[in-house]
Amino acid sequence: ALIGPHGSGKSTLLQSLKRRVPQGWKSWHYQFHTDRRSFRRIFMDSWKWNSTSLIWIDGYEQLNWLNRLWIDLRLDRAGSRMLVT
Repeated sequence: ALIGPHGSGKSTLLQSLKRRVPQGWKSWHYQFHTDRRSFRRIFMDSWKWNSTSLIWIDGYEQLNWLNRLWIDLRLDRAGSRMLVT
């Protein structure tokens, strides 16, 4: 998790890190600052996640506890990795 005050560069760092995804890995990016409907996309995409999936969630704290729990369980089941701001 990347944690810091508003405007400290968390999203910028996340964008920079995404360019360094190892070859053979699939990157899935979700942003909750601009699109509150992204959870629907996460729900649909999560069935495609696997052990070579990297999940990037910008604005994770904006999800309610039930959605965060559901995502955590899907990640665990798929063997995926996640980075959040």
